[in-house]
Amino acid sequence: MSEPAPPPPVAPVPPSRRRRLWIVLVLIVAIPVVTFMVLAGTAVQLAGWRAFHMASGGMLPSLLRTDQFFVDLNAYADGRQPARGDLIVYRVPDNAGSLSTFGGRRAEFVQRVIGLPGEQIEMRKGVPVINGRPAVQERVGEFAADRPGLPGRAATRLRERFADGATFEIIKYSRNGPADEGGPVTVPASSYFVMGDNRDDSLDGRAGWWFVPADHLVGRANYIYWSGLEQLGRMGTALK
Repeated sequence: MSEPAPPPPVAPVPPSRRRRLWIVLVLIVAIPVVTFMVLAGTAVQLAGWRAFHMASGGMLPSLLRTDQFFVDLNAYADGRQPARGDLIVYRVPDNAGSLSTFGGRRAEFVQRVIGLPGEQIEMRKGVPVINGRPAVQERVGEFAADRPGLPGRAATRLRERFADGATFEIIKYSRNGPADEGGPVTVPASSYFVMGDNRDDSLDGRAGWWFVPADHLVGRANYIYWSGLEQLGRMGTALK
């Protein structure tokens, strides 16, 4: 008895025209996007910038929780020093206690330089005092509770101005916050005193009065590159 003949080979079914069209369209969109991302990432690295994400509300109103921004890693190279008011990214020092590590790694914060090396710093009723000269705080409005990144309550927006001209905006929820009194202390040589702009909701140098050594500086925050689809207007915002 002869064996039955094998079944004829089944020809592969070519993809439908619609499927081929979708593949072509995806490639047309994906290739330029991927190319742009690679080129943009290369340009950022060559410029000496690094991406950073603002993960807390401690720098409201300047930075929202959704903000992602670039850090200029060369801002303080070649002996350049931070100025009062600079938004710096830094490695949290050991003298900050439990704040210095996060997930087993050295924590990095973004906060504002308030005290410079050798200056005497204190807090009086929520106002920073530098070498005996208090900053001037002027009310400029409210920071609405429905703004993204605000933890569910309204705050007062204040413009804070120092004797050397450094000026920026802060917010406060209370007239008597937990860190509104303290000092005086003297900033050590080659170190900086930092605070968050959200004065009643920021873990900063006032928590035990610690300082950032110059060799812990990572860089200066400069431009927001993304803040979510609801905050497209913040893209490209220069931080100051």
